[in-house]
Amino acid sequence: MDYFIKTANQGKPFQESFIFDCHGHFGVCDGFFIPGTSADKFVAVLDRVGINAVAVSTFSNGFPFGNDIVAQAVSAYPERFIGYARVNANYPKNIEQELTRCFDRLGFKGIKIHPYCDQIFPGDPRYKPVWEFAAARNLPVLIHTWNSLRYSDPLNDFCAPSQFENIARDYPEAKIILGHSGGEYDGILEAINTAKALPNIYLDTASSRLYPGVIEKMVAEVGAERVLYGSDVPFISPVPQVGKVVYADIEESDKRKILGLNAAKLFGIKVEN
Repeated sequence: MDYFIKTANQGKPFQESFIFDCHGHFGVCDGFFIPGTSADKFVAVLDRVGINAVAVSTFSNGFPFGNDIVAQAVSAYPERFIGYARVNANYPKNIEQELTRCFDRLGFKGIKIHPYCDQIFPGDPRYKPVWEFAAARNLPVLIHTWNSLRYSDPLNDFCAPSQFENIARDYPEAKIILGHSGGEYDGILEAINTAKALPNIYLDTASSRLYPGVIEKMVAEVGAERVLYGSDVPFISPVPQVGKVVYADIEESDKRKILGLNAAKLFGIKVEN
């Protein structure tokens, strides 16, 4: 029995591995009841599971105030919170200035965009400052992606995983993380197919959907090196999200990569174990 399954079965936190959640949020969200949103309570949840760090973005679709909230958490717990700079393509003239502030003054390490909320296609010229900034600095960019044949939502067109194929080719230095990996099963298949031929696209495991065999398929089709553990915490508890990787039928060495080592490389974090 590998370390992860043994530890999970014992109900203990993971202390002999580096675990990095690449997809979290911080702040107050008007549309959801989320208890325990303070930094202290957030860290207590991470400790209970054994998660070393989480990369967080603001719930807000506006800036700079949303990024300032994230900066407060990063300042309070610099070893536990990694900041994503959230920008909105509806304000393209402000993007470069805000990204520069977040990285050079606030110490953020990634960018978060949400084409679904912005209602702008990722290839639209208004997003160009994001891709240029990320490519120039070799930064990870987390994007909300979703697609589904099960129900109709025209806003999914803005964030379908295949929308990022040309962007990945045009900006090979940018590290593109497909948040939720398309979400629904058909969206996940689309994300896998998009990532297969593009080495700068990464798959994120965060999803409110649970489809048996998805982690195994990601590893088989794309490789464990480009799969990243994410939970969407605090929207979703990290416990079942970690469990999807822990109980996947893959090698223990691949679990270590997915649960933290891959993200550590992307975000420039030194890991001892």
